[in-house]
Amino acid sequence: MEKELGQSTPESFLPPVNAAAEVQRVLERLNAVGTSDELAEAMLSVLAELSSAERTALFLPDRLRGTVSVVMTAERPGESVVSGRLAASEPLPFLASTAGGAVSITKDELEAQTQRGLEGLLKMRLGSALCTPVRSAGEYLGAFCAFNSSGGSAFTEAHVAACARLAPAVTPYFRMLSLRRELSRNVLEKEMLFDVGKAVGSSLDVQAVLDSILDALSRVIPYDAGGVYLLRPGSLDIETLATRGYEPAYGDKVRLKLGEGLVGLSIKEGREFVVADTKKDPRYVEARPSVRSEVVVPLLTGDSVIGAFNLESDRLNAFTDDHVDLLSAFATQAAIMIERARLSEELLRRRWLVEELKIARQIQATFLPAGCPLFEGFDVCATNISYEEVGGDYYDFVPIVEHQTGIAIADVSGKGIPASLIMASFRASLRAEIRNNYAIRTILAKVNRLLLESVESGNFVTAFYGVLDTRARVLTYSNAGHNPPILVRTDGRTELLMEGGTVLGALPGITFKERRVSFASGDLLVLYTDGVTDAMNPERDQFGQERLEELVRTVAGRDSEGVMQGIIDGVTAFRGEARLNDDLTLVVLRAR
Repeated sequence: MEKELGQSTPESFLPPVNAAAEVQRVLERLNAVGTSDELAEAMLSVLAELSSAERTALFLPDRLRGTVSVVMTAERPGESVVSGRLAASEPLPFLASTAGGAVSITKDELEAQTQRGLEGLLKMRLGSALCTPVRSAGEYLGAFCAFNSSGGSAFTEAHVAACARLAPAVTPYFRMLSLRRELSRNVLEKEMLFDVGKAVGSSLDVQAVLDSILDALSRVIPYDAGGVYLLRPGSLDIETLATRGYEPAYGDKVRLKLGEGLVGLSIKEGREFVVADTKKDPRYVEARPSVRSEVVVPLLTGDSVIGAFNLESDRLNAFTDDHVDLLSAFATQAAIMIERARLSEELLRRRWLVEELKIARQIQATFLPAGCPLFEGFDVCATNISYEEVGGDYYDFVPIVEHQTGIAIADVSGKGIPASLIMASFRASLRAEIRNNYAIRTILAKVNRLLLESVESGNFVTAFYGVLDTRARVLTYSNAGHNPPILVRTDGRTELLMEGGTVLGALPGITFKERRVSFASGDLLVLYTDGVTDAMNPERDQFGQERLEELVRTVAGRDSEGVMQGIIDGVTAFRGEARLNDDLTLVVLRAR
């Protein structure tokens, strides 16, 4: 296949010109040009004259892309140069980079696929080719090539010899072209990084900026698929933020976890991976059957790894250390963008939470009585102390008929606006059923059914509801899973009012029982929510039911307001520097 120039080359085959003079003429022409395009065009012109070729081309390896740029003469004489690109692994570029010297090739010696590729690039039916590698200190700088059509003459030994002599003379100019191309690429990389940096600084749209980064990367690193991945905080799951080149169902097909696959390993270990052949690497998780090589770099914010940047190629050994450096620079921009977006989202979330709490407190305030009612023969006092995050505590006094008043205390699971809305639904349902029914067990059963219809699964209400008959001095009540009110008799005996049923809004078809308790003068009843018993001290110990019962017995000799304040003071002293972790609601009733 190859006819390399050697010491035995017959002198009769050398061109009919003085070799030194020809080389000198070439150098003078090359020295007279300025720009890279002018230099390339001059070299192509010299080669065309020297080889009598129909078309000439320069092969310039692109180390970062793993390809070979082809700069060639135009289809018609006098036109400007045109460019193309070939894979470095294709036969002709590969031969040009590995040959020991100038080689001539006929079309019959080229693979059909390579021939078709060259013919498409050259826009001519290929008959023969002549390629000469250019090296300096063992480094391959490129090659200059000549082509004739199928109707033209083949290249002779004399043409091979002339090109071999020309190679050392044009070496400095190939190096100049290489350096200029490297400089142009560096400028392009910096421009793109600058543009991406501006996008990062001016936009909070994570998706748009990541898409622009992936698009920009394709201009300097050839890849067939790529993506940006993020580790979900507090989880082992890795989510896909942006991709290129994957099928739409990629996210459903591949579910990555920390430590799994090259992306998962990069995030876990905080280091990059360059895999020359993914088919031979068991760590690779296949997302595209055609993938042959991969590069992964971590996304870093400070010392923390938040995700990874991944590129895949359908070519073997497509990525180098230079790709890692460049990809890391883009990954840094992506990490900055993601972190800024996270902080912005957190700020917006906190602002929204403040507004939510404000609305929830307003809703909650409308539920609660404006003051404590005056009951004949009873001293009543109540309060609600809101936790910073609004809870679902509620108490109410509902007039029914003369001498009879409904007394309710309740607590909704959850906090914030959702809890406030559930409590609004409970309050409306309770008041409506109080007007329509007298039996407490019926009222609670209907309220339960209404809550089941309007509240999402998993939410519920604990409630205590009773009707106080001030003339008979009797409380008829039912407890729907609420903290049991504490009844302290004048002789010091303590009762817990627990009769009733389960929580409201959780199960269908539940029934409730009622119980009557009578009051003697001096008897004390304390209703409360779990904000009292669940209060914690700095050591995370709960106040608890036993402490509350003991505290109530201690302050039982006071009036209702004094009892209420005594309980608040006791819980506050227990908490110390710790903050409330729930609303604290109390209703105190003392018989005169």
